[in-house]
Amino acid sequence: MSKSGWLKSLRASTQQDWVASICCILMMTGFVFSRALLTIALVLMFLNALLPGSLRENVHRLRSNKFALLAALFFFTYALSGLWSDDKIQWWLELEIKLPFLLMPLAMLSAPLHKPKFQKVIIVGVLTALLGGIIHSLFYYYFNTSGRSIHFPLPTMDGDYIRFTLALVLSIPLALFLLLSGLHKPVKKSLRVFLIFWILAAIVYIHLQAAKSGLIGLYLTGLFYLIVALRKGKYPKLILSGFVIGLLVLILAALKLPNVESQIKRTKYEYEVWSSGDVSRYNKTASFIPRLNSYEVAWVVIKNNWLLGTGAGDIETTLSKNYNELFPSFVKRRQLIPHNQFLYTAVAVGLPLTAILILMVAFPFTQQLGHRIFTWPSGIVLFASLLIEAMLEVQYGVFVYLFFTLFWMSVFQREVGAEKAGLEPGYKN
Repeated sequence: MSKSGWLKSLRASTQQDWVASICCILMMTGFVFSRALLTIALVLMFLNALLPGSLRENVHRLRSNKFALLAALFFFTYALSGLWSDDKIQWWLELEIKLPFLLMPLAMLSAPLHKPKFQKVIIVGVLTALLGGIIHSLFYYYFNTSGRSIHFPLPTMDGDYIRFTLALVLSIPLALFLLLSGLHKPVKKSLRVFLIFWILAAIVYIHLQAAKSGLIGLYLTGLFYLIVALRKGKYPKLILSGFVIGLLVLILAALKLPNVESQIKRTKYEYEVWSSGDVSRYNKTASFIPRLNSYEVAWVVIKNNWLLGTGAGDIETTLSKNYNELFPSFVKRRQLIPHNQFLYTAVAVGLPLTAILILMVAFPFTQQLGHRIFTWPSGIVLFASLLIEAMLEVQYGVFVYLFFTLFWMSVFQREVGAEKAGLEPGYKN
């Protein structure tokens, strides 16, 4: 390739890097503020990865990433179940939710997250978007006193505080990644202050929001870093220990917060109801008892449909029928879907195809082993979330799972060589 042609390719590649970076930030902004913006940014990022300048390299990255293959197979398990689903409209709606499993791997793996300059831009942009959500939530809550609920409102269309607090937890390793990288490369004081402030703000907000899934994820993250800090290693104990100690102090202080106290009282009440065995009182519960009931119903459905499942389109109909048989006194709003992604998928597509989900969730733990201090907290928190929520059955849940899983894969992926990508010698991204 001539020198002028190489420079032209380099400029085009840089432009695509900036487009991918901006789309990455816009996706998180859309997650917080606008479902439409999230969708538009994802589509633009996917199309940007298909541009001729780097298409061959991006396709090579995609083909060499086993998680991307498992994500595609997970999508096709739901697509295949349409063959035995009676409700084709509901089946199609399920497929629409799962579509990012085909689009996001190529989009995220083509992002320049393995390049330090773009890492900083994207991480700061993502953290800023989430901070905007925190500010909006607190502002709206304190200045709108009518109709307050136990949880803080969010600017998203359906106020998904569960996925929002989960995104905050999963972003803490992002902030720590920049902080710790600053020990080897100079980081401006203003950026250090921002990152520390952001971590503290996120921890405080998660406790104020008092979403159980967010608190569990936060404590799991703190426990992981406590273990890391106590072990000998190359990572600084002071920063990690400070993070954990600060988290413990906030936990003790949070026990006096109204929202946290309310959650504790509710849990105690439901434990009392569960211990009494009085099924007639289940309708007065709204936390872990309905979830346990959903597991019981799911197991009955799985036993009767263990090979192929009900089909993605017939899940709600089948569950409702079994709820009426097992818990006839339940009102409709207590008939929850299984609050466990593995159970939900088994209900939908059967036990054999659920193995693909298990492999997909487990795969990130086998990658980037030298960077476990950043990748494993995300994997652990996401795995715990899948155990207590069917988070891959809602658009925001799919986005959070794929964004943070693929984020670290993109950060620590190796630069694809020209020869491996099948490009002309002398080309470099």
